[in-house]
Amino acid sequence: MNYQKTYKAQMFNRGQSSKVFKEVCQDSIAACVIRNSEPYVAILKHEYFIDLLEKANKYDEMIKEAKK
Repeated sequence: MNYQKTYKAQMFNRGQSSKVFKEVCQDSIAACVIRNSEPYVAILKHEYFIDLLEKANKYDEMIKEAKK
């Protein structure tokens, strides 16, 4: 997945997390939080997360059916 925006973990320690969450939701982007120069965590809208879970579950079901 290509992230459209990256943020340093320090922002969250400085109380700027609401700014990040607002940007992710308003712009419908995926964001990556960098910690120690490495990707640490991804942030995305809840509806996108639910969609990914549903797709993963469907994929798992397809794999189980294919093994039968």
